[in-house]
Amino acid sequence: MEAPGFGPFSEWEDWLRFLGWRPEYAEVLAAIDWPQVAESVVDRFYQQVRAMPTLDGLVANTTTYEALQRSLAQYIAGLADPPVGRSYLQAIYRIAAQHVRIGLGPDWYMAAYRWLWTATQSQICRQLPHDPGRQRLWFEAASCRLMADMVLTVALYDQVRREEAYRDPLTQALSRAGHREWLARQLRRSNPSGLVVALDIDDFKWVNDTWGHFAGDAILSELVARLTRAVRPDDAVVRTGGDEFVVWLQGIEPGEAERVAARLHAAATELPYVVEDTPIQIGVSLGYATGTLSEETARLADDALLAAKRTGKNRMVASSAIPQGSRPPNAPTPGLGWLVSTAEAFWRLWPYPAFLTDRQGVILAVNPAFCEESGWRVEEVVGQPSRILGAGKTPKSVYTELWGRLNQGKPWHGVLENRRRDGSAWWSTETIAPVALGSRIVGYWATLTDLLGVRRASPPLQASILDGTQLSFHFQPIWDLGTGTCLGYEALVRPTRDGTALSPQDLFLIAERTGDVVSVDLACLRALRALLEERGGWPEEAGRLWVNVRPETVADPAAWASAQALWAEFGPERVVWEIGEQGTRAVDRERWQDLGSGAFLLALDDFGVGDTDWPRLMRSRPRWVKFDRTVVRDLPQGRRERALIQHLVEWAHTFDVRCVAEGVETWEEWQAASQLGIDAGQGFLLGRPAAWPQEPGRTELRLTPRG
Repeated sequence: MEAPGFGPFSEWEDWLRFLGWRPEYAEVLAAIDWPQVAESVVDRFYQQVRAMPTLDGLVANTTTYEALQRSLAQYIAGLADPPVGRSYLQAIYRIAAQHVRIGLGPDWYMAAYRWLWTATQSQICRQLPHDPGRQRLWFEAASCRLMADMVLTVALYDQVRREEAYRDPLTQALSRAGHREWLARQLRRSNPSGLVVALDIDDFKWVNDTWGHFAGDAILSELVARLTRAVRPDDAVVRTGGDEFVVWLQGIEPGEAERVAARLHAAATELPYVVEDTPIQIGVSLGYATGTLSEETARLADDALLAAKRTGKNRMVASSAIPQGSRPPNAPTPGLGWLVSTAEAFWRLWPYPAFLTDRQGVILAVNPAFCEESGWRVEEVVGQPSRILGAGKTPKSVYTELWGRLNQGKPWHGVLENRRRDGSAWWSTETIAPVALGSRIVGYWATLTDLLGVRRASPPLQASILDGTQLSFHFQPIWDLGTGTCLGYEALVRPTRDGTALSPQDLFLIAERTGDVVSVDLACLRALRALLEERGGWPEEAGRLWVNVRPETVADPAAWASAQALWAEFGPERVVWEIGEQGTRAVDRERWQDLGSGAFLLALDDFGVGDTDWPRLMRSRPRWVKFDRTVVRDLPQGRRERALIQHLVEWAHTFDVRCVAEGVETWEEWQAASQLGIDAGQGFLLGRPAAWPQEPGRTELRLTPRG
């Protein structure tokens, strides 16, 4: 038998002697119907927890009652086994670890075990024969077993807490603190060398936006599990950021590095990730370097990772394969040192990104704000052609006009799409001006403003966000919470640029900065209409089609007429127009009244997060009000929020307005929405977005619990 490994107990015999365990206890425990005990005890136990606001809040923030109830039922069923052995120790360790992660201490353990013993005792009584001696033995056995669990859980608490500080709570990869401890152990073995692999998930934001954060968390955890299986027990898998990981492997020779890195990449990418029975294919970019296990080797691996992302993603690149020219020395072009010095002095405290090039477009200098915004280091870009900063998607016509003005000695002002060091794209307003000595142009300097970071006056648009953007759609069901029938599907735009996902929020933020919202909105409506024509129309059995339209489009009579014309043949009863508040142009009072008197169906979107929700509701007379996800999220615990929403729902029903809860992701949110009389709901719990309505003829609601 393995030793329990804590306190004074070097052998399990010592542990059992401490407990006062008797051999006949094992037979007695095996005779109790523990699943029947669990069936009665579990619900009562968590009713007590729900009644305590502090514990109830911990549960709401860290897990679900359904998961806890399953775990407690499994624990009670396991009470039939004696408190010895490796599997027993691991089970109690898992209990201690779970409680450490959600912040419960030993005092709570002892109170919980006492309550469980009292509740369990009353249930055991119903199973006992009427034999006082036998009853006493049963009570002693059950009491000894529960006492063993309580003592061991408390004894393991400090050990678990220390170990948990070294682990990422979501994925169980090493944290930064855990990595420092691991590296310190390696350094105690003299000067260890080996392989460092840096990797991250390609387009992980798209995963979260499309499938939800629960799916993203599941994928991160599965990735770590795969990497852990692919390395040795003494190697380290470290989570360094959101979807960023570094794997440290001691003793790997340079000749083995490519094979080992390829094994890790295959482990991460060959099989799809399954979320709610749906396979998702994920790409992973990977860079690796060999040498001393140090931060310098990790930096080389990170450089290789960035090279992998810049050259197409979902690939692996060795640090040794990066051309030395990609890390040029910070040296000014001969003859222009004075210009570089002037620019560096002038731009040092300038709050906007800026860079200087020679006449051939070779970068001479960049300022600190540029490095902060783009992620590039000075030594990485100085001496490089300025085209390395571009995303490679701007039409040639834009550059033709740009260089035409610069060659005439005139500044150019417009919008360009750039590429950060990590491979992500960013749009900026740019002013590029020639630097001249007399009549001779010797260089160019550029100042940039991130369109998504700072709201400024929009310049004349040169590169449209629609250039190179593909618009596809997913459809998410909306369910009647009372009858469980499907009311229809909301069409959700899914923009991509050259296969890279662009969130709808970023699409319209860029359009706002460039004054192109109405054009982009109408382009989305035309793309949706084209998809339906390609599919042979909208299925009758799928119910109504819920279509988003921007307030800028609604406020423009001509644009709104164009939008209506696209859907004229559908009939006003088949389309629900969702109008949010977010936008650059408000819909005035008269316009809302016109909308409310129209023949089409209107839904007020994002209700609860805007500044003009109540005026919109009073003036527009909508058929539907859609409560924003941020409102729905607070319903299970927020008493004030529940009271307000309940009054609003009652008021809406008085005027034949129906209400929808958006972003329903948990059982508790669904139950709260139903209890408050909210008519309908949509969200990942009720049905995930799909490329086309799934089972459009299905009428019964099937809930998908959070994993």
